[in-house]
Amino acid sequence: MGDLRERSYLGWFDHEIEADKQKAAGKLPELVVTRDGVPLADQVEGVRLFKDACLKPANDNRLEAPAAARANHINGLVDYFHGKSLAAGWWNEKGAGESLIGNPYVIATKLMLCVTELAEAMEGLRKDLMDDKLPHRKMGEVELGDTLIRICDLAGALGYDLGGATMEKDAYNSVRADHKPGARTMAGGKAY
Repeated sequence: MGDLRERSYLGWFDHEIEADKQKAAGKLPELVVTRDGVPLADQVEGVRLFKDACLKPANDNRLEAPAAARANHINGLVDYFHGKSLAAGWWNEKGAGESLIGNPYVIATKLMLCVTELAEAMEGLRKDLMDDKLPHRKMGEVELGDTLIRICDLAGALGYDLGGATMEKDAYNSVRADHKPGARTMAGGKAY
């Protein structure tokens, strides 16, 4: 995971960083976004995390403690499920013992297997079915679990910091204008 964790996401947000620098230098007025009179930053943990992340040096990819803990939990799942998949031989050529991790066709196939799990979840939800292997659970629930397992396995094979990426994206989504209720109800806003 080394080189992927070293890559900085801050370049995407250069304009926010520059605005914060100008605001700190007294060139811009403080803008406090509120909802029902309460500052949004006090309502949404992700807003603070996102702002703090944008102010960190470009080589500092660390998340704040709560987000880092969540990222570690996700990366723990990645390590667990990918390790189980490796041990079961799902990433080796049958009989040859050669790793398939670098094969782009295998990666593409594994990605599409995630899609098939989601399609099975849709079918279970659409028909309100119980799962055939875990009959005490809804099919949609079990297939979403299968999707999570496959995503974690693939992220492990690719060396992705899925936990860090997930928490950074969550923080970014918390401050996106097009994800706010007001923007969603406007003409041309995201309905879903």
